Amino acid sequence: MDWEDWGAAPRGYDAATLWGFSLGVPAVADRIRSEFEQDLETRAGRISRLLFCANVLRAYARSGKSMPFTEPARRAAEGLIEVLGEG
Repeated sequence: MDWEDWGAAPRGYDAATLWGFSLGVPAVADRIRSEFEQDLETRAGRISRLLFCANVLRAYARSGKSMPFTEPARRAAEGLIEVLGEG
């Protein structure tokens, strides 16, 4: 991960990036989500998580190369779309 831009995006984006890259290890992703709950459960945090997932899925669509977090990102995106649609 590249830490040089940490803190430069909307609140929740940095934590969402950390969460997203950890999706291949569910226990770690759950821990990050718990530790950064105040950021990740805001509307901006949910949108940031969805953006991460969209970027992963776009990269997969272009390259065909799956990463350990590709399928978990797809599932997470579906849930985030549902939650964001309710609000």
